[in-house]
Amino acid sequence: MLVAAPLTGCQPLVSSLSDWERSQGNAIAEAQAAVIEESPEEIAAAIERLTEEIAAVTDAENEWGSLHYERAYYHHIGGNFEAAIADYDIAVAAHGDRDSQLYSDRALAQESLGNGEAAIADYTKAIAINENWGDEEDALALTHAWRGDVHESLGEMDAALADYNTAIALNPGLGRAFYDRAYLYQGQENWSQSIQDFTRYIQLAAEPYSGAYYSRGIAYE
Repeated sequence: MLVAAPLTGCQPLVSSLSDWERSQGNAIAEAQAAVIEESPEEIAAAIERLTEEIAAVTDAENEWGSLHYERAYYHHIGGNFEAAIADYDIAVAAHGDRDSQLYSDRALAQESLGNGEAAIADYTKAIAINENWGDEEDALALTHAWRGDVHESLGEMDAALADYNTAIALNPGLGRAFYDRAYLYQGQENWSQSIQDFTRYIQLAAEPYSGAYYSRGIAYE
């Protein structure tokens, strides 16, 4: 199977957050902080180092794009989403057609800034690359779930439901997709479907979020 691998030397942000259940009520910044091991001083030092390396590169496009992607990672985990997106843009120009992770990471930065439509566009591009390159279905499923989150945040419920359904079809063990779909159904007062999805999430999660039990209780009531 041909897989679009991350760029050499880069640290894909979405990969590092793959175990993070954004749907469990955590704000994006709080959830990111939980998985960041670098201290603010280490992040600043990495950005300074990469800035010097970028300044020294003149004609090696691959290295140029990879360095910007790596610096985008440090800007991102440091909370400077605008700077991160600027670096992601350069990396995308150099490598975007063969690296879906770039678009997924930039989508997360856009989402952090509240740029929902831009995030959806990037997740959509990531999905297209995954499909074209024959990427693993689990990664494709997760990207659909992420895009569904954004659709739901914009009130685009039909599109969100379609993404959650696709995510579950691709990976029936993806608990977060059941969790998100359960909340969508609850918002539509589709109580029976909501109960089914909360139950499936609880069965799949190693440590189910307590809010799932509470919300399922509301649905039963």
